[in-house]
Amino acid sequence: MVICDYCGREIKERDFVRLNGYNLHEMCYNLLIVDYLEAKKLNSSLKWWDFAKSELLYRRQPSKGINYETIVTKGVLNEIPTETIIRMLEIARKFIDTKINLIVFSPYVKDMTYEDEGRTLKYPTPELPKKCYAKLDDFGSPEELSKNIGYKVNTQYVLTLMLAEEY
Repeated sequence: MVICDYCGREIKERDFVRLNGYNLHEMCYNLLIVDYLEAKKLNSSLKWWDFAKSELLYRRQPSKGINYETIVTKGVLNEIPTETIIRMLEIARKFIDTKINLIVFSPYVKDMTYEDEGRTLKYPTPELPKKCYAKLDDFGSPEELSKNIGYKVNTQYVLTLMLAEEY
């Protein structure tokens, strides 16, 4: 059985794309290209393979069992280096859940600490020029979230990566 590294579903059709060791449905490959073109609008120096590799590696990361849609704000995309964004998303994927629903990435924090009765994690991120947040929001049901974002999803959660001033 071959699994698509973009969507995580089985590849049943014969026509699929192999991209440097990654297996993708042809449609998922096209979606990856669209994602890249959108990201390139915000960061003109973004290289195709750097983006593709980081996106596919991110999608392979084990999560704490919560499936969520990810939003990265324009402020983060414009002011934070791509490598740092990827690192923050990887950290969020490891720590965020329905109990810990906010991660504060801060260049001013020396140690990882929990606050707000364990709902907030402060994470030291010295490479950041300013504080960023990863916030998990619960929309109650996949139907409600689908209605809000304009396409069908199989989750009720959204993870938003934003600058502190965008909160």
